[in-house]
Amino acid sequence: MLSRPLLLPTLPLAGIAFLAVIGLAACDGSNYRRSGGQWTHGDARFTPQHQASFEPLEGDFGRDAERGYCARMEIPDSHGPSFENIDASDTACARDRAKGYYGWRDQEHLDATGKPRRVVRTLGGADPAMLRVLGRDYAVDARHVWHQGQVVVGADPATFAVDASYQEAADASDKSGAWSAGRRMVVAK
Repeated sequence: MLSRPLLLPTLPLAGIAFLAVIGLAACDGSNYRRSGGQWTHGDARFTPQHQASFEPLEGDFGRDAERGYCARMEIPDSHGPSFENIDASDTACARDRAKGYYGWRDQEHLDATGKPRRVVRTLGGADPAMLRVLGRDYAVDARHVWHQGQVVVGADPATFAVDASYQEAADASDKSGAWSAGRRMVVAK
């Protein structure tokens, strides 16, 4: 049996802009929503420092006129006007004009409600303009590789590549060999 494609009505750009102004829209991949003038992230209320300028970004990140946010948390010393996702398809990393950031849900440490605690790490020594997200919790610039926000010591940024197949124990490799979760894999001889 053939099924017909579902045709959805289209909304003109002016209609989308109107929804954003009255607070019924957020970017498609954002975990922030606004309803009745109140921002929420997931199921928790959220009040940014500058509500009028708050803009949800993809995933758990957002920004206002002064700072960046991750899952309702202000990111200290971040620069709101330049704060952005590095890659909209992998929303664990963000950057501003001076730094890179990695945000994730720490499954080992729960908050007061029993949910995984949100953690944001600054990508130490990152060149924000050169920062790229590789996937599988890795990011790279010309001088460093990071896994979950920690520098991967000994990794070669120029040859570092992620294995997106999820078929092997190794999740990445560089000119010196295989890596798994930010650690060099030792191959038995």
